[in-house]
Amino acid sequence: MKKTKEDILWEKIVKAYETDKIACALSYLRLFQANFEPDIRCWSLMADIMIEFCRFDEAQAAIDKAWQLAQGDKKLESVICSRYGNFYREKGDHAKAVEWYQKAVDIDCGQDNLVILGTALFQMSRFDEARSRFEQAIAVNESTADEAYFNLGSVFFVQEDYDNAQDSYQKALKIESGNFHAKAKLADIKELKNI
Repeated sequence: MKKTKEDILWEKIVKAYETDKIACALSYLRLFQANFEPDIRCWSLMADIMIEFCRFDEAQAAIDKAWQLAQGDKKLESVICSRYGNFYREKGDHAKAVEWYQKAVDIDCGQDNLVILGTALFQMSRFDEARSRFEQAIAVNESTADEAYFNLGSVFFVQEDYDNAQDSYQKALKIESGNFHAKAKLADIKELKNI
């Protein structure tokens, strides 16, 4: 199947964005908007780029357009709720970010949404709530819960519950053996136990 001009341009946008060529991604995205009907992926990525540029008014306008296009599709609505959460997190309004992440979870209680919400709660020092979300994420699918286990370990770690932190970090490593951060935390706990 031959790729359309729209498909080829979209691939250039994604490749530029994924390789941190943000200015190029923005230029390609504007070219896309000028030549094709902007869709939800276009507005979502525009929002992400504007957030990276700290151009929050433009980011919000893009997210709002993506939200309008997502209506009626629960999966897309959930994704855009997370985008709103990211937007508010980057603006420094963590309480508003948590509200939007919770909306994403209310629509789609998937593992990714639970981890994102738990991380936002953790960053606000709401450790018990964060722990609950990470445990929920693990319950969704333990075999893919490396990030949830790592974050759960971090909750225990900051609460100085090193035995449970160690257990969580070890479980994260069983799923993703290359997790450098989990290895570093385990080394810290091991040395701590020798003090």
